[in-house]
Amino acid sequence: MAFWQVLVWNFFDVISFIILLTKFDSRIKMQRKQLLILYGIMIAIGTMFGFFEFPLRVVILTIIASFLLKHLFSIGYIEAAIDYILTVISVIIIQVLLMFVLQLIKANKYSFQNGIIINCTVIIICLLVYKFVPLEKIKNGLIKYKKIMTILLTLIVIPLFVYAIGWDMDQIKVWSYAPLLISGVIIWVLMVVIIFFEVIKLREQKKALSIYEEYNPMLEHVVEEIRSKQHDINNHLHAIYGIAEKNEQYEITEYIDKLVDHYHQTNKFIQTGNNIISAVIYSKKCEADSKGIEFEFNYDKPLPKFPVMEYEMVEILGNLIDNAIDATHDHHEKKVIVNINQNVKYKSMEVVNAGHPIKQQYINKMFNKGFSTKGKNRGYGLYNVNRIIKSYNGIIELLHKNGFTFIKILFK
Repeated sequence: MAFWQVLVWNFFDVISFIILLTKFDSRIKMQRKQLLILYGIMIAIGTMFGFFEFPLRVVILTIIASFLLKHLFSIGYIEAAIDYILTVISVIIIQVLLMFVLQLIKANKYSFQNGIIINCTVIIICLLVYKFVPLEKIKNGLIKYKKIMTILLTLIVIPLFVYAIGWDMDQIKVWSYAPLLISGVIIWVLMVVIIFFEVIKLREQKKALSIYEEYNPMLEHVVEEIRSKQHDINNHLHAIYGIAEKNEQYEITEYIDKLVDHYHQTNKFIQTGNNIISAVIYSKKCEADSKGIEFEFNYDKPLPKFPVMEYEMVEILGNLIDNAIDATHDHHEKKVIVNINQNVKYKSMEVVNAGHPIKQQYINKMFNKGFSTKGKNRGYGLYNVNRIIKSYNGIIELLHKNGFTFIKILFK
């Protein structure tokens, strides 16, 4: 193939790649100067590798592209590799499907003209995917299952990269066997995807069962406390009756006011309409009470329905409240507030605690894996919270004001 043909081929390839890459990671789209540099370097390297027929150039390009994404856009190596591999997989799948269709309806022999038709069509399809498919949301949803996704991508990448390497070595021969090869790749990918979703389904069920086993005793404790309070009501009625016999009207009013306020506060924790949230919040209230910390819970009725799974909701609330309780231990004011609300735009969870401001050098690190100011083998709670929220395209807001730290989670 002539140099200019390789250049044109790579020009189209990189356009398709950039279109989907910026959809998989919106941070890349915002840095236009770096994006142009990436575009130019990838065309130059791809053209050089293609013209001089470098062996294993698909693998080498993956390494180079991940390195460029890391340093041009300040993305971690693993995330850069995931962005690159997902983008390449998407482009290759579109290309091989179009090759299959084109061979069926038109061409039995590979030519540069056929390649141009395929690549132009790929760009059109990539633009449609960019407009209508939420690729970043899909990616973030998959990242929750990093270990499983790594296996999934490996199983999909291997046959696709073998196909790509074979194409680089002998395009005419691969073209002649395209229907058989592509059918095999499609069947393999579908099998892997089906197995992936079945594994995810089993994992979700396992986690849900784990949450039930963890919080069911708490629910039973709540029920038992309600029964105990019903028993206490009889004692309170006898007390009221005794005061009434003395004709002490002021004392009756004061006693009833305190009684109503006490039961109102307790009922607020157990009548959310969501047993799991009630169990989590009530258990944290009991923990706070035992440490002399004032605990306040406010929520909208009906309780907002968040896009996360129940076990993920437990992880978010549990970790944020645990951190809030810990943050009050060396502060003169001991208070934790949990707010769950909804407005026209967002559903929000907010955990507020009295405490010292978070140090500036910790703010950008506090959601990193393994980061903690409490010692070794800590620092996974907030990392897990951030991972869950990011997978659902949620937002984390952090603020310190008037001696209180506010952490708010927002979902659309």
